Amino acid sequence: MNSPNNEGGGGVEERESNEEALTRDLREECDASIEILSLIGQATDYLFSASEDRHFEKRGTFYLARFLTTPNVNMVWVPLQDVSKLFRQAGHVWAIRQTCHH
Repeated sequence: MNSPNNEGGGGVEERESNEEALTRDLREECDASIEILSLIGQATDYLFSASEDRHFEKRGTFYLARFLTTPNVNMVWVPLQDVSKLFRQAGHVWAIRQTCHH
């Protein structure tokens, strides 16, 4: 789960598929159920953590999905041209832009 204020999202737990992790994380964070429609793709970002004073690799798998229930969070539409201002990781921006081509 990724949002402009918390790009970390949940991790994949042991013996859990990416799809299961996405479904679980949205249920835990938003009290919502989803249907995964398709795989958008995978992206790798190379980031620096000032608090840990090191670089690291962050891999993301992105899906197109639809809500089956109403999320229990405030959501807003963001114009496509503003996406790169709100999301710092290039992989997230890429994935969002890919959904506009579906």
